[in-house]
Amino acid sequence: MTFPVLLGVTLLTFFVMRVMPGDAATAIVTAGGQGVAREGDLARVRAELGLDKPLHVQYGEWIWGLARLDLGRSWHSGRPIVEEIKLRFPVTFELAVLTALTSVLIAIPVGVISALRRDTLTDHVARVVSVFGLTLPSFWTGTLILFFLVTWFNWFPPMGFVGPFEDPVANIQQIMWPALAVGYYLSAYLARMTRATMLEVMRQDYIRTAWSKGLRERVIVVRHAMKNMLLPVVTLAGIQVAVALEGSVVAESIFMLPGMGLALVSAIQERDYPVIQTFMLLLAIVVMSVNLLVDITYGWLDPRIRYN
Repeated sequence: MTFPVLLGVTLLTFFVMRVMPGDAATAIVTAGGQGVAREGDLARVRAELGLDKPLHVQYGEWIWGLARLDLGRSWHSGRPIVEEIKLRFPVTFELAVLTALTSVLIAIPVGVISALRRDTLTDHVARVVSVFGLTLPSFWTGTLILFFLVTWFNWFPPMGFVGPFEDPVANIQQIMWPALAVGYYLSAYLARMTRATMLEVMRQDYIRTAWSKGLRERVIVVRHAMKNMLLPVVTLAGIQVAVALEGSVVAESIFMLPGMGLALVSAIQERDYPVIQTFMLLLAIVVMSVNLLVDITYGWLDPRIRYN
């Protein structure tokens, strides 16, 4: 299903951009709305960009360029899109990985402990933490983090981006807060799923047998319950990759990280169609690759699963 889905992504991205209010030629001629567009200038820019051609011809030329690995150039900066990807994709990739790790490191312990201590004070506190995370969107959490860091601690997180191999300390200072803002939001869903699944697994007959044999709780949870509990959790975690990439757009905008999310927002404002189309396609490929990895993980977690 990979190629039909990618084809659908290219069709939606291409045609939705063409029906959005505004015009790429107008944005270029008026320099983002700061000048006046003359009809002759608009016609010249449209001809240079190929916007005067029928839509199916424009779409075909773009797909043919992708087939030749020619991603084109940004209409706004004139730089090759390949260079933009090399510059910005590592930022978004690192943010997405740390966001996923943050989400898992928060959600699974909270969900497991909440299930094992059902209806106790620990369970109630864990559930409140989860519900609280559901109510706070990542943009609000990121804003609160910046506010408290500046107001209470008089500390300004370094803006911009330094690679992890250039200065690991500065890199962590820059990336940990947006990862926490998005990761906490995602962990709320994952923690609730973990709790519900763990409760279901702990009711199974083989778990009762393990208890009756006198095994310790840690052995029962780690060796017997965790692996069977992880199947639906891994499914949700894979789905959340798309949400994490969506959250990176907000997090990069708030914390001024020069990743693909921030570039995508700027490209939409500037009607930079080639950048938008290529970035959306790349993000779709990342999401589908993660879903493939999730499918492969199923077979490792449960050897009874076989794909024919």
